[in-house]
Amino acid sequence: MTLVCMFFLSGPVHARCGLPEDVMLLVDDLYVASSQGRTPDVDLAARVQQDLRGIDMRDVSSKLFSVGLAHRRARIEALLVEAQRFGALGLTNSPNLLRERLNSVERLHNAVCKLEEIKADELAKSNEISRSTGPSRTFEHLSTTARMAILLGLTSFLSGLVVLVRMLYLWIYALVSARKTCRIAAALEEGLDVVDGTVTLLGRKGCRFQPVNSGAYDRVAAMMDKSGIFLVVNGQRFLITSGKTRGFFVSMFFQRPLKRGMQEALLALSSITPRDAPRQKKGASVPGAKPRAAVTGRSPARVVLAKK
Repeated sequence: MTLVCMFFLSGPVHARCGLPEDVMLLVDDLYVASSQGRTPDVDLAARVQQDLRGIDMRDVSSKLFSVGLAHRRARIEALLVEAQRFGALGLTNSPNLLRERLNSVERLHNAVCKLEEIKADELAKSNEISRSTGPSRTFEHLSTTARMAILLGLTSFLSGLVVLVRMLYLWIYALVSARKTCRIAAALEEGLDVVDGTVTLLGRKGCRFQPVNSGAYDRVAAMMDKSGIFLVVNGQRFLITSGKTRGFFVSMFFQRPLKRGMQEALLALSSITPRDAPRQKKGASVPGAKPRAAVTGRSPARVVLAKK
């Protein structure tokens, strides 16, 4: 009973390797057929036919493909042709050819079996390595720390990128609109009302005007609701289309954008070196935010009182 139990228990562990068992049953019967004489063997022919019906070539192809020998299927097919001839006649006309086919299939069976054993050994070694190199608690802890570091680094990078993009946008805006910080003596004129002040920012489309003092600022603020306002700089008059008071200065736009040569000529009048001015956020400090004290003496700008 012990030997019987060992036989059945060892069966699944030591599974048969090589070609499918149905093919090898046919091989065994055909070895017998190859030694038959010229007398037909009806019983052996019937057994060979039964062997043929039990063979599934899909199983054969799958087995060969699994070990990289799919191109050797022709050996099995050649043997099946000889088997069909024997099954029909009960004898073989060419025993030598049949034995050659059988030897070829036998060698293929041994090759498949050896390749399967190699594949099984490699799989076992791979599984053993995987078990021995499983993640430890320390590795999991380090992995979590690394993920947090990557997340924080990515967040910092994105925040810095947003700041950098905004700064680039502001500077590109300044370059495109040719905005320059400056201090150019000027005046605002509306009819007979003239207000002295300073242009602290000059672009091709507009400028920033700072009145000479708080009283002048109130007069400029009252002008913004009217039309026919001119900016006067060194005898040049520029029509203002719209303006808006901001703190102690006024942002305004020209009816016609300044040509580059005109802007350069005006900037040449600046008492400080003109510099590129990036676009500022609302509420940011601006040059000359505090009004200057009242100025005595001559007007800071040459005022032309000719009406529009």
